[in-house]
Amino acid sequence: MNKQLFTSNNIFRVGNILNFGIKGTSKQTFKFSNLDLVSTQSLRFNIPIRKFTSSNGSKTDEKSRGWRKYKDGFKNRPGSHLTAFAILHEVTAIAPIFLIYYVLQEMDLEIPLSENVLKGGNRYINKLREVFGFEKLDEDSKVMVHLVASYGIVKAAMPLRIACCFALTPFVSRRFVEPISRLLGKTLSSAFKK
Repeated sequence: MNKQLFTSNNIFRVGNILNFGIKGTSKQTFKFSNLDLVSTQSLRFNIPIRKFTSSNGSKTDEKSRGWRKYKDGFKNRPGSHLTAFAILHEVTAIAPIFLIYYVLQEMDLEIPLSENVLKGGNRYINKLREVFGFEKLDEDSKVMVHLVASYGIVKAAMPLRIACCFALTPFVSRRFVEPISRLLGKTLSSAFKK
C-alpha cells in the first residue's frame, strides 16, 4: 500500500488507520479510545492510499470476477457499453421473430384457434392491408396467427434475451462499437480540420 503525505493547519480528528507525525517542536494530543484530536500549527501524517487503475490492463479488471467485471467495464466505457447493449437488445428482439415465424410456417404447426376468431382477425388485418396498399389474405390464412405467436414467444423469452445481451455486451463493445466510434472520431476530426 502506498502512503501519501498531507499537511494542514487545522485541528484533525483521526482514527486508527492514520499514522501521523508532527512537524516542529510543539504538539498537543488528546486521546479518546482509538481516536486522536491533534492541534498544531503544521501537521503531517501518512494515509494509506489504494491504487485504482483504469481498465487498460488494470489490477481492478484482473481481480474482478462474475458480474463485477461487467460493472467495471461499464464504469470505464459507459457510452460504448450502452450502445452495444441497445444494439444487442434490438437484434435479439427482431431476428427471432422471423426465425420463429419461418419455423411455424414450415412445420405447419396447429395453433388452437376457433374458425370465427381466425376469420374475424383476418378480416380486420385485410382492412389494414388495403389501407397500406398490400393485397388481401385468404380468410383461412394462418400468416397473422404465426406472426402473433412469433411475437408472443419472443416477448416470453425476454429474461433470456436480456441475460444474453448482458453477457455479450462487453464483447460487442470491444470488437464492434469502440473500433467504429474511433474510426468515426478520426474521420470527423480530420474533416473539421480542413
